[in-house]
Amino acid sequence: MPNTESKENVKKKDAASATDDKEQPYKKAFFAMAAIVVVLVGFLVAMKLIEHISSNKNSFYESIATQESYEKINRSTPNNADNDLELRINVNTATALELTQLPGIGESKARAIVDDRNENGPFTSAEDLLRVSGIGEGTLEKIRPYVYFFEE
Repeated sequence: MPNTESKENVKKKDAASATDDKEQPYKKAFFAMAAIVVVLVGFLVAMKLIEHISSNKNSFYESIATQESYEKINRSTPNNADNDLELRINVNTATALELTQLPGIGESKARAIVDDRNENGPFTSAEDLLRVSGIGEGTLEKIRPYVYFFEE
């Protein structure tokens, strides 16, 4: 007897094949949509990461003092309040660490100076420092001999 499939088996295969053909476009669409979702989520994560990095860039760089900064800090100690010290700090480029070397400027005032500079732009004169919370006339007079605002 020849190896022939019964009509019933052929009908079942044709029906299964027809079902697969009908489901195939949906499967392709599903995988395409899943791929789009993965790409969009990746894009959103990347954008959030970039936003986080740029918002913290200033604080990251502010926390790092250069070798030159350490040399200036080690050469003199303005907290002794001697007016003949060689330390002069550019308030517009100094890190918070450098600013703490000024007389009367602790960690919180140094951070306030850096934050104000980042939010409102560079200081143009010593009097501009009065806009920083915690710095009054007394503190300003203590630090005036040690600060400058543009390249000397």
